Amino acid sequence: MPVGTEKHRAMEFQEAKNGKEAVYLHLAGASFDLIIMDNQMPIMTGIQATQLLRKMGVKSPIIGVTSESDHQAFIDAGADECLKMPLDTA
Repeated sequence: MPVGTEKHRAMEFQEAKNGKEAVYLHLAGASFDLIIMDNQMPIMTGIQATQLLRKMGVKSPIIGVTSESDHQAFIDAGADECLKMPLDTA
């Protein structure tokens, strides 16, 4: 990229209010390039939703986010990676 120029990229995102809604989005035909899954969601946890998405055949990369010590549970459920909260933006 030449010096002095910037290239802006547009990003679209969709937020699910809980794990069950995330699963329903995929059942309705939605697909995503990346899924960021918080474990502390109401109705269905991120770990439960991740496990269901993988059973449904969802191939999108899933990154779990949790403040608890359940990183391995996210990976076991099918997450590609798990990050610890709070996320550091630096």
